[in-house]
Amino acid sequence: MNPNADTRNVIFEKTQYILEWDYSGWVQINPHYFDFQKDWNETLTTKINKVHARLRLLNNSSTIYVPIHLKKIIDGMLFYDEETSMLSDKCVEYTSSCLNEIKYKGATIKILNYI
Repeated sequence: MNPNADTRNVIFEKTQYILEWDYSGWVQINPHYFDFQKDWNETLTTKINKVHARLRLLNNSSTIYVPIHLKKIIDGMLFYDEETSMLSDKCVEYTSSCLNEIKYKGATIKILNYI
């Protein structure tokens, strides 16, 4: 394993790939700037792209499954088109799940600290 790899938020359980993304993570970076949430939400796109890069050969699905209560996060993303429900080249499908988890290509991105 590469000691320089960013693995602190990645857990491998059998064949499942799980990442964590902290909705309030920006507070640790700049706790005095209150209008940073929208910019911080773009880092979730980075997580999704990491999943895509890592798992693109294992699963050719391009649908991201997002619980409807997390729609506010996705709506504000720079490359999200609400009319087509596309985030860049990925289709976003909203689900009725109550969990704070986004599913993509068999991976799970756990959304921490989202109220």
